Amino acid sequence: MERVTTFIETELLENPNYRVLINTPAGVVRAFVTNEFQFTAQADYNSPFEALLGAGEQLNLGLAAISMATGGTQFQLKSLRATVATWVDSQKPSFTLPMLFVSLGGEDIRGEVGKLLRGVYPIGVDKLEAPYGYAVDASGEAVKGTISVRIGKWFYARKQILRQVDVQYSRQVLNSGLPLFANVTIVFEPYRLPNADEVLSYFRAA
Repeated sequence: MERVTTFIETELLENPNYRVLINTPAGVVRAFVTNEFQFTAQADYNSPFEALLGAGEQLNLGLAAISMATGGTQFQLKSLRATVATWVDSQKPSFTLPMLFVSLGGEDIRGEVGKLLRGVYPIGVDKLEAPYGYAVDASGEAVKGTISVRIGKWFYARKQILRQVDVQYSRQVLNSGLPLFANVTIVFEPYRLPNADEVLSYFRAA
């Protein structure tokens, strides 16, 4: 318990770049980043000309069999130009953010965690609505039910959707019996595919 308190007082509270601020439709969530902030970016390419030349596969197998039978050099009827890659698509960046929620004044941290859980579970009973009331208009630009995530002074991303929330409550409890802290990891991504400038703008927060 003493080591946890010392870490909070000497590291987290003194360094503003550890602070996380998440604006959600359920309210503002405040926490501390506790580990490396990770994200994945991906572009997809293929070689369509190779698929078009796939009909020559049987011929190449035949040529290989002849070469083995005669002891000749093996070769294929294939051009390197047929392996040229063409861009197919890019994937949304997926961000993984580990955070610490800690009760500094005896407050119930379950309420803060609950604001995030509302972002992955539907609203309603018989008629279910998307988490946070998420909806996009016909233009694809006007969207509601998203979150914004700020980390210190170096990261800020708007119009994000929560994909996953992992929660681990502490065994240590307050005098009230409530958890002292919780380790929470969220996975989020933009609601639509961003372009390169938009992705880079996330890391230019002031």
